[in-house]
Amino acid sequence: MLPIFMINSQSIDVWVYRPSECDADEAFLRSKLSSDDIIRANTLSSPSRFIKQRAALRQILSRYCDTSPQEITLSRTKEGKPFVARSSLQFSISHSHNLWLCAVSGATTSLGIDLEIIKKPRDISSIVTRYFAEDEIALFAKLPTSQQCAFFYSRWTLKEAFLKAVGCGIAGGLDNLTIYETGAQSHAKISLPFLQQHQLSAASWQFYYQRLSHNSHFAACYQSESGCDLEYKNFSFAS
Repeated sequence: MLPIFMINSQSIDVWVYRPSECDADEAFLRSKLSSDDIIRANTLSSPSRFIKQRAALRQILSRYCDTSPQEITLSRTKEGKPFVARSSLQFSISHSHNLWLCAVSGATTSLGIDLEIIKKPRDISSIVTRYFAEDEIALFAKLPTSQQCAFFYSRWTLKEAFLKAVGCGIAGGLDNLTIYETGAQSHAKISLPFLQQHQLSAASWQFYYQRLSHNSHFAACYQSESGCDLEYKNFSFAS
C-alpha cells in the first residue's frame, strides 16, 4: 500500500510530473479514473495525455484524502474552479509543454498556480499594452528590451495564478491585479471593483514567483494569514 501524504499546515506541496515519461500501462492508469473520466477519455481522438494527467491528479489527491483515486469526487464552482467535494483540501494544476504541476495545500483557503515554459517569441509588448494595468504598462515601457521578457512572464504567471485562485480564470481581467514587485514575496494590488464583484477581502493574499530555469516561470497565489513554504516533490505512480 502506498503511504498517505500528510498535510503540513505551513507548506504547499508542488508535485512535478512529466506525462511523456510515464510508462505505466494504460489499463493501470484507467483504473485510477472515475466513470465520468473514462467517458470523457473515450470521446477524445488522442486520450493518452488526458489519461496520464487525470490519473496523476487522482493518485495525488487520493493519498491526502486517504481514499481510492477513482472515488475522489471532483466538482467545479459556478465559475469553473475545480475542487474536491466534501474536503477542505485546496489544489491547483498547471502544465506547459512536457511539465505538469499540481499544488496541494491544507493551509490555504484559496490556491492557484501557473507555469509558463517559453519555446518561441511572442508579441509581449502588444499583450502588455492591451491587458495589463496602467502602472505595469508604464513600468514595462521604461525597461530595456533585454529585461522586458522576464518582466512580462513574471507578471503573467502571477496574474494567472491569482485569477485561478479566485476561480474566474483570465476572463476575470488581467488588469485587476497590479504587480509592483516579483519574488518569493511579491507585492501586488487588487482592484476594489474586482474585490467587491467576487466578495473578496484584500487581506491575506500571498503572491509567490520563481524562475525555474532560463525559460521556465512559475507562480503561486494563495490566501493565508502567514506565508507558506513551497515544497517541490517529484511524482511517480510507484512512489
